[in-house]
Amino acid sequence: MLRTPRLNPRLNPRRKLRTDAPFLSTSWVQETKSWSDQTPPGTLWVAVAFFDPEVDRDPSTLDKRAIYFNHDTLKQYRSYAIGGLQAHWPSEQAFEEGQPGVVEYIAAGSGYGPDVLEESANIIGRPLTLGRGWNPAIVLFERYGGTVHPRQTSTRPEVAHDDVRYSAGIGAVKSAAVDAFNEGLLSAGILPRYQQAGDRHREDPAKLDADANR
Repeated sequence: MLRTPRLNPRLNPRRKLRTDAPFLSTSWVQETKSWSDQTPPGTLWVAVAFFDPEVDRDPSTLDKRAIYFNHDTLKQYRSYAIGGLQAHWPSEQAFEEGQPGVVEYIAAGSGYGPDVLEESANIIGRPLTLGRGWNPAIVLFERYGGTVHPRQTSTRPEVAHDDVRYSAGIGAVKSAAVDAFNEGLLSAGILPRYQQAGDRHREDPAKLDADANR
C-alpha cells in the first residue's frame, strides 16, 4: 500500500476524549454483496460512535423525516458526533469466537484517534486491526503493533435512546472516513463538529481543545 510521509506527532498531539461522551454501539449482518466495501453477504458489521451528551437532551423520539428532510436538524445531529469507527467480521460466528475485527472506517478530531480506538475495542470486546486505510490510520495502528486489544470493560455511558438522531452521527463518521481515504488529504475527512466555520477543509483547534478540556 502506498504511504504518504509520516505525520509529525507534534502537529497531532494526543487529546483526551471527553469522559462524559456517551456511545452507541450497533451491529448488523450484511445481506447482499457490498461493492463499496467489497465484503460478501453474511459479513457482520459493528459501529461505535461517541457523542456530545447534548445529543440526549431532547427526550422525544425523532422520526426519519425530522432528520433527513430537515437540513438544519440533520446538520445539528451530525455535529454531535465526536468520533467513531465501523469494523467487520467474516460472520457472526467469527465474532463470537473472538476473532479480530477489521476497521474500514474511522474518524475523529485530531488527537482523539487513540482514545476512539481503545474505547471502541473495550466496548466491542474484540481486538481491532486495520483494513483499507491511508497514512494517519496506518500510523495510528502502528502505535499498537497493528492490533488494538481490549484492555477493560468500558465505563462510559450509553446513549439514552436508539433512534435516527444517532444514525446522523454514525453517518458523519463514515462520510468523513470515506472522504479521507478517497482524497488522501489531511484537509479531507474532518468531522462536521470540528470544521472551521464556512470551511469544511480546515479543522478548528479551538473546537478540539474545547472538547479535550471537558
